[in-house]
Amino acid sequence: MYTFENICKEDKDIALGDGAVKIFLNSDSEMNDVSGELRNC
Repeated sequence: MYTFENICKEDKDIALGDGAVKIFLNSDSEMNDVSGELRNC
């Protein structure tokens, strides 16, 4: 699992702060590798 949030490319200390989060999961993974909370999203 990889989690990304929006930040400024020029100054990594500045976050966009819009609450957007992108989560990428390995498509070769098994369903039981993912938490129940994430499966319910």
